[in-house]
Amino acid sequence: MRWIIALPILFSCLCSNFAASNSKVPAPPNFPGASVGISVIDLSSGLEVTGVNQDKLFTPASVLKLLTTATALERLSPEYRFSTSFFYSGEIKNGILYGNLIIRGGGDGTLGSVYFDSTQPDQTLLYFAEQLKKNGIHTINGKLIVDQTLFPEPRYPAGRLWEDMANYYGAAPSGLSWRDNTFHLTLSSPPRSGENCQIVSVSPPLDDINFISHVYSATHNRDSAYIFGYPGLSQWEVRGSIPTNRPEFTIRGALPNPGETFAHELAKHIDYDTDNNIIDIQDDINYEDLHLLFTHLSPPLEEIIQIVNQRSHNLLADHLFLLNGLNAPKHHSLWDVATWNTIKYWKNAGIDMPLRFHDGSGLSPKNLASPRFFTDLLRHVNQTQYQSVFQKSLSVSGQSGSLRRMWSTNNRRGRVLAKSGSMQGVLGYSGYIYTNSGRKLAFCIIVNNYTQPFLEIRNSIEEYINFFIDHY
Repeated sequence: MRWIIALPILFSCLCSNFAASNSKVPAPPNFPGASVGISVIDLSSGLEVTGVNQDKLFTPASVLKLLTTATALERLSPEYRFSTSFFYSGEIKNGILYGNLIIRGGGDGTLGSVYFDSTQPDQTLLYFAEQLKKNGIHTINGKLIVDQTLFPEPRYPAGRLWEDMANYYGAAPSGLSWRDNTFHLTLSSPPRSGENCQIVSVSPPLDDINFISHVYSATHNRDSAYIFGYPGLSQWEVRGSIPTNRPEFTIRGALPNPGETFAHELAKHIDYDTDNNIIDIQDDINYEDLHLLFTHLSPPLEEIIQIVNQRSHNLLADHLFLLNGLNAPKHHSLWDVATWNTIKYWKNAGIDMPLRFHDGSGLSPKNLASPRFFTDLLRHVNQTQYQSVFQKSLSVSGQSGSLRRMWSTNNRRGRVLAKSGSMQGVLGYSGYIYTNSGRKLAFCIIVNNYTQPFLEIRNSIEEYINFFIDHY
């Protein structure tokens, strides 16, 4: 009787596998002049479903964030939180601190971030001011000292483009980051096209920088203005174009000194019993001589990676990445050590493939990885205890993130969970496919060096993946 019951089940499985293996996988998308890489594996068997240039190296753009977030979950935990600690020197007497207030950055990229309910800038400043009062400090007779040395120089990794550095998406991480390391620059444009646009305001104020506008008005309806500058430069330029007849049109730039900006904003919420310059940035502080007041914790890693993957947040990704390089030897770049340690970690985990990357965000066009690397990474994650946390961080087809408008029909909505990546000439998607027959696949498809319209590339990728949803 046992065999009679088992045989129909076995026959059904064999027929199902036969049908899947004999369904003709369509030819890969063809874009003249471009390179296409594809890897699809069946997670139940571990076998390759199809592969096209799967071992060739491609620029992955933000698809690289899959590696960054998976590494963070592996080496830390979903509950991990960054910390920012407040210390003081001297003594507290009758509500007055006769000494210095020292803020030690712990690499928290969420401090003052607009992407979390609990980290909004204004409420964060009020919270810190209230905590100081709870610890008996109502007035400070001393300095406000910021320590942002957890992430030392160089601020930027190799391969970071000049045109990215001063714009919000290229903001450099800091031991004490603030407001997503972003400032807002507002321009006004005249009614006629081709005329110069004036700078209206910069928020928060950056008094040490002189901004010069070379932005002109245009008949389009998009933001095509870019900021050019670097921490330490006293003159930054804004170039490009914005729509005509806009009294206020705001673009975002990268804060050059986030720790200093944070200190100036916090100082406005504190009473000072001195007329001297109260802000100081120091890098050689002996904490054994100080007293701990309190420690502020970030949202948990589980929430952070959702913003990294669904909002493609470059700064948070690079913060997670640099944790892999802490305590780097002198004369070694923290970025380089983080890269070496990440590659070594995954090699020890059994994923040993050619790989080159300079950051955790995927912003460098010099980054290289193969489609098979990502599907092997996804297969590994699928076997871990945190696989549900990782999947929750991905965009969902027809529902969220960059997949909101993709695979949105009723029979495909929710069946693709993936991270997208794009930059000039690059478009890629990698993640999981839940097929209509009940299988789970890991996939990666990357297109490099295309010159066709973006939507043509995206629609072709979407149509190609439809086959696996519907017929595998």
